[in-house]
Amino acid sequence: MTRWMLDNGVIDLLAGEFDVLRPWPNAPEAIIVDVVAKEACRGGGRRPQRSFLVEGDIANGVVPWLQTVALPLDGEPLAALLRLRPKEASADKNLGEDASIALAATTERAAILVTLDKTAAFVALAELGPCRVCTPFDFWADLYVRGLIDDPCLHRLHGATCRQLGRLGGGRMGVFQMPGRF
Repeated sequence: MTRWMLDNGVIDLLAGEFDVLRPWPNAPEAIIVDVVAKEACRGGGRRPQRSFLVEGDIANGVVPWLQTVALPLDGEPLAALLRLRPKEASADKNLGEDASIALAATTERAAILVTLDKTAAFVALAELGPCRVCTPFDFWADLYVRGLIDDPCLHRLHGATCRQLGRLGGGRMGVFQMPGRF
């Protein structure tokens, strides 16, 4: 089974299908680094749905759909994170992506990073190498093949991913469509 490491943008797309996915039987190997889990549970928008994915609903006996993994702040994981972080004291952006890449490069060597962020994807490709970074489309396809989501949910997730990618950049990305390989 593939071990997927999700970035915050992917969690947002998944949270858009919150009611459709509940309950999630036989949860996939979907993990998030603790920094991303904290980001997912604060802020506006789909915060309640993101919190449900990350924390579950203990009162009703629903376990989290995503497993949170801590990035050890010592040794090789810390060195990897510091290498990825900007040197400026005021740099506070992209910590979740950098922590995810550092975790995948050190203690979660079997994990595949799933991201929407173009810069994070290129940094992850440089750090992790080929076959260790993918788009949300690959994650959705895996969920579908294993019967965790149905055909209508798959199409909604594909559509939401295309819309999000269209918002991220102009030019070709402005008219993004589902990749032909799917």
